[in-house]
Amino acid sequence: MNIRHLPASNAGVSFSSMSSFLNNQYQSSILAIRILEHNLRYNQSKD
Repeated sequence: MNIRHLPASNAGVSFSSMSSFLNNQYQSSILAIRILEHNLRYNQSKD
């Protein structure tokens, strides 16, 4: 699917809110990775 050819007017979402959503998704991904890393290190140190 080519994102550029999607009709933006039909989406009903402004670009700024989409950008904000992507930024939030990015931040939560980083947080999730940090938690996973922390848990891996914690489990390794227990053994």
